[in-house]
Amino acid sequence: MPIGYSKSGIPCWKFRNPQNANFLKSQFQKEHKVNVGRKHSKKSRHKMSLSKLKEKNPMYGKKYSEETKKKEKHKK
Repeated sequence: MPIGYSKSGIPCWKFRNPQNANFLKSQFQKEHKVNVGRKHSKKSRHKMSLSKLKEKNPMYGKKYSEETKKKEKHKK
């Protein structure tokens, strides 16, 4: 097995709390000349969650019109 891999062939940094994962990751990058980074950036994940919220609730993120505000006051 090349350095940075477990016996089963899974890269060590895939585990949650591996021992010296950063070292193994950097070694792997040096050997194979690749960048092992996130699949999704934090921003793109945030955008995805926002779009899902908007699908569930079409009013999400929109300013309420005066009429809807009045209706909500009556409900209370």
